[in-house]
Amino acid sequence: MTNDMKNPSDLRDTLICRVIDGEATGEDWQALRALADEDPSVWTELAVTQHQHEALSSIVDGAGASADGIEIPEPLTPGERFERRMAGLRAWGGWAAAAAVLLVWFTGKSVPEKTDTQPEQQAGILPTVAAADPSPESILDRYLDIGMQEGRVLGEMPRRVVLDTKPVPGGLEVTYLRQIVEREVVPRDRLFRLGRDEFGKAALIPDPDPLQVKVSY
Repeated sequence: MTNDMKNPSDLRDTLICRVIDGEATGEDWQALRALADEDPSVWTELAVTQHQHEALSSIVDGAGASADGIEIPEPLTPGERFERRMAGLRAWGGWAAAAAVLLVWFTGKSVPEKTDTQPEQQAGILPTVAAADPSPESILDRYLDIGMQEGRVLGEMPRRVVLDTKPVPGGLEVTYLRQIVEREVVPRDRLFRLGRDEFGKAALIPDPDPLQVKVSY
């Protein structure tokens, strides 16, 4: 451990920066969770820092779009908007750069193979909970508990990012982002990186051997 990691405050800042930059190792996550066990505000600071990073990326992206708008542009296609947004993100921060290099939100989630044990397992977990308390919150809480036990779920960001609000009869409708930190072993045939096709457009390219890339989920 280096001198700059001996101070708890420095360690906290360093770990949060590594997560945001996509450089956090398993040991870093373990150290961060240990700090959060003593001070839950660690998760809040991480969420706020990530939100600020994304907001800054959006500002830079918007500034780049303004610079490109000397002439009145034709309406952008969804693909072009995605490419411009990714270009703005790539210019800021290792976390965004890592996400651009390796995208593991695949073209679709694989369908689990059916086994003789699956119906029994499912009947013992979610349906039982749903019968006792069918609310989405109770089912999600059960998923988080099981995920933590199995090591898939690392935690949930305590701060919810508000995306939109609008008045409705009796109150305010809030659309927000709820962030769950998870990990998963991804088959090599479902790994892609962001590249360009023969027309120079942004495209997903198979990347079955991304051994040198660190990605933060």
